[in-house]
Amino acid sequence: EWLDQQDIQFVTQKDEGYQLTKILNKAAAIAKGDYLVWIMGDSYPKEDFLKELDKIVAPNRLVNGIRINVNDKGKEISQDWRLRFFGVDNYQVLAPAIRVKGCNRMTLNGMCMPRLAYEKMGGIPEEFKGYGKMDWYQAAWCESKNMELWWATRAILYHLDHSEREDSEENNIVFERKLAEL
Repeated sequence: EWLDQQDIQFVTQKDEGYQLTKILNKAAAIAKGDYLVWIMGDSYPKEDFLKELDKIVAPNRLVNGIRINVNDKGKEISQDWRLRFFGVDNYQVLAPAIRVKGCNRMTLNGMCMPRLAYEKMGGIPEEFKGYGKMDWYQAAWCESKNMELWWATRAILYHLDHSEREDSEENNIVFERKLAEL
């Protein structure tokens, strides 16, 4: 009922394997606003997710929220694996906003990218097929353009816990090649 009252457009594509970058680029083409926020289908935002992101976003920043892994009943199982970079296992001990360095500190799920940066990047390279590394490329591209990488540690995204996927070898190769081009 709520969706019916919103000005929402949907994009679809034929299932021809894992082509996440292709559908994200299609969605970005019809999206409105100065920022693009990526939330994957196995996740849902806390009610104030966008409000918390908005406290930190800026035209020169790529910002990530924090993921909380939950089971199929919504019960917390674990917190974002990236917390280990700070030697903690609870996001609540961190400042509300943290500047980070290094593309491996960022993840596509819960990422907020300025539209202008996305457009200058030419969209997410569709050479990435399968799982992995397209988010690290976005972060590396942003850093190469002197943009800052930030975590909005109060912007919570609930992520359905599932077995970890390995980055596809093809995407690892694409990432290394594209990184060398930066």
